[in-house]
Amino acid sequence: MWEMIKELAQTLFGNIIALLLVAGFFLLILGASGGITYGYLLPISNVYARGALIFLGVVLIAVAVALHVFAGRYASGVDKRIDPKSFGIEITHPKNGDFVDVFNVDGNIKKQIPPGYKMILLEFYPSDGGFRPVGHISVDMDKNTWRAEGIEIYGRGEQKRRICVYLVGRTGMILLEYFRGAAKIHYKTIEALKAARAASNLDPDTAVQWLPLIPLTTPDMLECHHVSVTKKT
Repeated sequence: MWEMIKELAQTLFGNIIALLLVAGFFLLILGASGGITYGYLLPISNVYARGALIFLGVVLIAVAVALHVFAGRYASGVDKRIDPKSFGIEITHPKNGDFVDVFNVDGNIKKQIPPGYKMILLEFYPSDGGFRPVGHISVDMDKNTWRAEGIEIYGRGEQKRRICVYLVGRTGMILLEYFRGAAKIHYKTIEALKAARAASNLDPDTAVQWLPLIPLTTPDMLECHHVSVTKKT
């Protein structure tokens, strides 16, 4: 009975944290980008309204961070019983210290991952302290290998990144899938804004404001292995 109560509490905490993060990021992006300008669906030109959205988004993210800390202290032993290292999931290419451009990430895996979890590749930005999901992992259990193709590091000049492979549960997947969807919409908005500025003989690059990185992981995101790489200049 006690184990069931603890599992239920962890699930509720995880869902609340994910929802707060999603809502916070949405409001933050909405305020920072001036609404949904693509197709003039929801333009927000008022400076005070944009500031209020950004402020509310930051507050929701801060509350999610506080709940994450609380949940980490009182979380059940469900995820603690899962040792991510026991699955033998590691990155074999690229290697630590490699210089990369557009590249594939290859790795090994010894046994099937637990039900309810997925293998996800994350790109951490050491200078910013945030991360984003990248690529899609394909697993071949017959050969005990996995691969993610076409990974690209963005940014000008020399960029250092940490490429990590994680086991991610349901709560973490809600956050990551929302981020992927938001990134697609945000990219289309930026492209439309750049085209409009170029048509008006304005510098299109000044319109680029990238989607904020995810600042923290959820309790059911478990790191298996990572390598540090640098983008070729």
